[in-house]
Amino acid sequence: MRPRFVPKNSTVLRENFGDASPLISSRPTLEKLRIASAGCTACPLWKSGTQTVFGEGSKNARVIFIGEQPGNDEDLAGKPFVGPAGKLLDKALEEAGIDRDEVYVTNVVKHFKWEPKGKRRIHKKPNAREIAACRPWLNAELDLLKPEVVVCLGATAAQALFGKDFRVSVRRGQFIGSPLAKRVTATVHPSSILRAPDDETRREEMKRFVGDLKKVAKVINHRNSRPMWISVDSTAIRKLRYDPKRKLLDIDFNSGKIYRYPNVKVREYRKLLTADSAGTYINKIFKPQHPAFETIED
Repeated sequence: MRPRFVPKNSTVLRENFGDASPLISSRPTLEKLRIASAGCTACPLWKSGTQTVFGEGSKNARVIFIGEQPGNDEDLAGKPFVGPAGKLLDKALEEAGIDRDEVYVTNVVKHFKWEPKGKRRIHKKPNAREIAACRPWLNAELDLLKPEVVVCLGATAAQALFGKDFRVSVRRGQFIGSPLAKRVTATVHPSSILRAPDDETRREEMKRFVGDLKKVAKVINHRNSRPMWISVDSTAIRKLRYDPKRKLLDIDFNSGKIYRYPNVKVREYRKLLTADSAGTYINKIFKPQHPAFETIED
C-alpha cells in the first residue's frame, strides 16, 4: 500500500525503519525534502492521514514557527497552518509587526493524527514514537534554513525540542539557550486561544500571544536600523514615500535606487521591483490599499 498524493519521483520508505532519516538526501533542498516526505511511512500515521503536510515558507525565512501536527484542514489542503489556528496566527503576526514573508511554518509531526467522533475527525496528540520518527524532517528544515529565531507553538513542539520537563506555562515568551538558533522561545499554540471558554478570555489570551510575538519582532527588526537599497532600471516616477507609523519606502527612479526599510512588507517590495509599469502599479493597486502612501514630486 502506497501513501496517497505521492509524486512520481518520490521514494516510498518501507515501514519500521525507525525514523525518516533514510529519505533525507545527502544534498537536500526544501523542494527535495517536500517531495521525499510525501512517501514517508516511518510511523503508522501515514495510513490514516490524507497526505504528508510539509513545512512552507521562504527559503530565506528569518523565523521558523513549529507546531505540533497538521489539523483537519491542513491534512486536506496539504499545507500547514491554513485552518482557523493558522488564520489566527496570521492575524497575530500582523499585529506584532512580523512580515509573513519572513516566516516559515512547520510541525514536529507531518501527518494528521486523529480519531473519529461522529462524522468529524478529532485531533489526537502524537506519541513519542511518532515524534521521533518524524524528527529528521524537522532537523533537515532547521539545517537548511538556519533561522535567526525558532518559535515553538504549544507544549508538544516545545517538549520535542527542549525536553519533556519544559513548561510553556512557566517559560512562555522567554528566550532560552539552544543550538537550534541564535534565539529560541516558546509560546502557546494558536488553537488553544480558539478553545478559550469565552470571548473575554479569548481576547486576553490573544493579547498575550501577540505580546510574545512582539518580542520576536523586536529581535528580527533590531539589526535593520538603516535602509537598504537596490539598483533598478526604471524612470516611471521620481520618488515615492510610504510612511504609516514610520514604515518607510523611498523610491528614487532618477538615481536608480529603491530604499527599503525593514518594516515594509516584502511582498509589496517585490511587486514594485517586478512591475512592468511602476507608476501604474502604484496608482491603481498599491496606493488605494494604503491611504498613507503619497507621491512626492521634486
